Amino acid sequence: MKFKPLLILIPITLLALLPYLIMVLWNRLVTDIFHLRAIHYWEALGLFILGRILFGNFGFNKHGHKPSGHFKKHFMNMSDEERSRFRAEWKRRKDC
Repeated sequence: MKFKPLLILIPITLLALLPYLIMVLWNRLVTDIFHLRAIHYWEALGLFILGRILFGNFGFNKHGHKPSGHFKKHFMNMSDEERSRFRAEWKRRKDC
C-alpha cells in the first residue's frame, strides 16, 4: 500500500521528463547539424507522441502486445514428421 503513490508518480514523471530530454537533444544536436530551428517543450511532447504512434510500442513489450504462446502450442502439437518439415523449411529460408 505504501508504494501506490510511487506507481502513479513514476509514469507521470517519465511523461514530463522524456519530452524535456527530446527537446534538449533536438536543440543541441539537430539545430547544429541540420540547421533547423529550436523546439519548445510542447513540440517535443508532440514529437514523442508522433513517434509512439508511428513506431508503436505504447506497451512495455517490444511487440506492443503480450505473447500468447500460440506458436509454442502449435509447434508442440505437431507430429514428428510435421516438425521436421517445418524445421527444414525454416532452414531453407534462412539459407536464402
